[in-house]
Amino acid sequence: MVAYTINKEGYSLEIYIDNVKAVRGRFSLPEGMLAFPDKFCPSYQIDRGNPVNRSMNDALCISTNQWVEYIIGHADEKKISSSTLLALMNGNSITFLFELSNNDYRQTSFSLQGSKRAMTAAFGENVSVSESP
Repeated sequence: MVAYTINKEGYSLEIYIDNVKAVRGRFSLPEGMLAFPDKFCPSYQIDRGNPVNRSMNDALCISTNQWVEYIIGHADEKKISSSTLLALMNGNSITFLFELSNNDYRQTSFSLQGSKRAMTAAFGENVSVSESP
């Protein structure tokens, strides 16, 4: 299952667990918008936390010209270890700062209101989320 939101500007954010139990966050541009530059990882900031533009363990994001994806945690049986996921579930907003292929810079935000409920529904009531070791 996927926890999904789209903001008023048409950007989307998805949080899901893939087939190898990696917890992923995917940020996508609206349809018809210019593309991301090649191999570009936007920065994101949850509330007043530090801006980040890497996956866990300082790995690069996975990117196409229309979306970028970050690995933000790992799930096993009934537990997910991810400081980022915990911040997404308990935070107020997430903001992305990014460049487009025409060298314009943009910024967009998503409200995280209701995110804990949406992610609990997507991952299951019995799955606990804790800080990364």
